[in-house]
Amino acid sequence: WRVVQRDIYQTRNIGSVVYSNHMSPASRSAVALARESSNAIIIYVEHIPILNYWPAVDADVYCLSGQFSLDNMMKRSVLHGKDIYLVGSPKNDLLKVNKKRNSVGQIGLCVSTVDDLEVVKKFISEILSYDTSTKLIVRPHPAFRDFETQLTLVHPRLFIRNPIDESIQDYLSSIDQLLVNDSGIFFEGLLAGVQVIRVKISRESLNNYGVPEEFSSMYDKSISEATAFILSSDSAMVDREKVKFFFGNVATEFDNNASEIVSMVIASYGETERSMAKKRIKNYFFELKRDGHCIFTLLS
Repeated sequence: WRVVQRDIYQTRNIGSVVYSNHMSPASRSAVALARESSNAIIIYVEHIPILNYWPAVDADVYCLSGQFSLDNMMKRSVLHGKDIYLVGSPKNDLLKVNKKRNSVGQIGLCVSTVDDLEVVKKFISEILSYDTSTKLIVRPHPAFRDFETQLTLVHPRLFIRNPIDESIQDYLSSIDQLLVNDSGIFFEGLLAGVQVIRVKISRESLNNYGVPEEFSSMYDKSISEATAFILSSDSAMVDREKVKFFFGNVATEFDNNASEIVSMVIASYGETERSMAKKRIKNYFFELKRDGHCIFTLLS
């Protein structure tokens, strides 16, 4: 594989390399080979928000989802002279905002393998006994095997929906609130306009994603306190300006269409029509100089 990759970079005059999953050994190896055997521009297109404990991302140009990712990247990466675009998440373009939601009619609960199932069961039982009309729709992480057997809970208002049977779009469209401990679905829920509430359903407090405290007001509360808040809370639409902190294309003309602006950014660093593409994208961005970088933010 490495021989083929090296041959591509050495013999085919590659001008730019675009990659997304920087956690993939194959991707990281390909970037290293491109550095070693070509003068290609390396462009990184974020696949999920950058976490501050991840390894550094090697690129010349960064297409990040928003300020949240930029802040985390700057905390642990020594960078200089990079072009950084805050453009939203192309992979989440299909997550349309559901503007017609009930008050607290259907609650979603996402359970990860880091969660404690005994705590999860107590939480479920508390919610179902607190209110006699609320439906609880649980989505287990794909890593679970035979989740229903492990949960050992049966209730007429408790529904288990496996990711293999239902898209994330369909799931988020069917719920009014999303309860989550420490999972990337937190960000997708915000983007879809769901009221997302972080709850502690593990023995230890977890925040591997670095979610700001203002989005975790119920996290250290007891199960009964969190339940009372969840079932009395006004499930209004999420403030889109707050979501913009995570996804820079929200509330712009590229809302739900980060793919288009990312494509224009990539084209502007290509050999063909480069100057025209560069000129075109300047109409969409506000440019800020910071620590030797050029940071481009979409105009509202």
